[in-house]
Amino acid sequence: MNLTKGEYTQFSQKGKLNLVNEFGTLIVEKYVNEIEIKVYQLYDFYVEVRYSHKTVVKVEPVLFHNLLKHYS
Repeated sequence: MNLTKGEYTQFSQKGKLNLVNEFGTLIVEKYVNEIEIKVYQLYDFYVEVRYSHKTVVKVEPVLFHNLLKHYS
């Protein structure tokens, strides 16, 4: 299986999370106050997953090079 970023965005949040958990590679993890942010590589794009109190609040593709400044 190989998805494009556009195809990935068509999935529900639960479907996106399942794909990240099954096929994604954790690249970076950060905590900001009570928000946990993880960035995964999934196929040829990156996905940011945000958790608040262990509940997923966001699962969306991102441009990784734009995120680097937030993780330094």
